[in-house]
Amino acid sequence: MKIWELLKTVFSPTQYMPHGSCYLWQTSLAWLHLLSDLLIAIAYFSIPTMLLYFLCKRKNEVPFLGVFILFGAFIILCEFGHLLEVWTLWHPAYWFSRVEQALTALVSCYTALQMATLLPQFLALKTPEQLEEVNRELQHQIVERQQAEQILQNIVVATSSVTGEEFFPALVENLAKALDVTYVIVSERINDSSQLKTLAISG
Repeated sequence: MKIWELLKTVFSPTQYMPHGSCYLWQTSLAWLHLLSDLLIAIAYFSIPTMLLYFLCKRKNEVPFLGVFILFGAFIILCEFGHLLEVWTLWHPAYWFSRVEQALTALVSCYTALQMATLLPQFLALKTPEQLEEVNRELQHQIVERQQAEQILQNIVVATSSVTGEEFFPALVENLAKALDVTYVIVSERINDSSQLKTLAISG
């Protein structure tokens, strides 16, 4: 019985006056209150709906998913707050309204704290222009690697049938062709010293 009385006190208390009484039940003012809060609630409902749709489409690509969820929860609570403003126009459920507002305050403060903590990471995110530049650099590196692989393949094919003393002269000749340079020198270090022994020269 006490729980039922508590619920009645919270949702429809009799010791308070409806919010409309503060407006002296002026029709124009009450309608302005009603329509404004309803439109705001509809807008608040549409934002998390679009966020949810976006997350469903890009759930594997969205960074900071937790912040998105907190932001959505904050907006939904704000929506309920405006709906309660409409309800209290006729029903003085101020305790319920204030409890909902307190919950909104907690979620909004926690969301703000999380965003402040993650702000350096937000600032570190690359802009579309920077990502495009990184992509161009990667494409350039891929082309260079493919060219290097092709050069090595050409050299291997050209020198595969050459052995003995003819190998290094053939190697430098094909290196010069592959690299499109005039001079190529192949040397080896003698006994880990700074002295070099020339094995072949092209050019």
